[in-house]
Amino acid sequence: MKFSIPTFKRWFKFVSRLLRRFNADGAMDLAGALSFYFLMSIFPLALLGLSILGFILGNERDAVGLVTSLGRIGQIMPEGSIEIREVLNSLISGKSFIGGVGLLLLAWFATGVFFTVEVAVNKIFRTGKKRGFFKRTGVVYLFMLVAGGLLFASIVLTVIQAIIADLSVSLFGIDPKEIPFLWNLLVSLFIPALMMLMFAIIYKVGPNIDVRWKTAFAGGLFAAILWEISRRLFGWYLSNLAVYN
Repeated sequence: MKFSIPTFKRWFKFVSRLLRRFNADGAMDLAGALSFYFLMSIFPLALLGLSILGFILGNERDAVGLVTSLGRIGQIMPEGSIEIREVLNSLISGKSFIGGVGLLLLAWFATGVFFTVEVAVNKIFRTGKKRGFFKRTGVVYLFMLVAGGLLFASIVLTVIQAIIADLSVSLFGIDPKEIPFLWNLLVSLFIPALMMLMFAIIYKVGPNIDVRWKTAFAGGLFAAILWEISRRLFGWYLSNLAVYN
């Protein structure tokens, strides 16, 4: 497409409208609220995930071993594995009423960030309608299940990729080592694709209005691209500019 004055004007109007909507919706305030509630929710979310994993495996040692091997917790904080094992011991036993109440409390406190996401999405879409308490709570827990499911999927894909790379497993008669560029490209797209799916589901389910899947996936793609750019810029900042000594 050749550059022309009308094309430039259209893009200028689009960017100007985008910035006006960005300011009118208080996007920076919403981002700050999401960051705050994410920090408040990350610990209960982590404990809840470990608890569910412990229940699935049925053994706290297996759960801690899996978490520490994938997340390398033992290398970061060796004493953390002991504390996690103690938490899983009390939760997996399931013999006390306190254990069940503890899980319910974790599930409730972990929803803070997801409630904020629901509020932010409805404000941005300017729905003007509020859901009832039970319907809203259902949407929030759906967000949590989607986030947990996609996180689990990313772990599974990472493990599968590592197994294929280490054992030289062929896929459809093709050894990934024979096509390193294409294989590395596919692997690098796993997480962005999952992020796009997560954002698309948020844009589809979050607003209290009917949103077409086409629109939701377009927004999910744009959000995933911005997320990946921000993630890489933050990683570069930590590697090159963040000097704490």
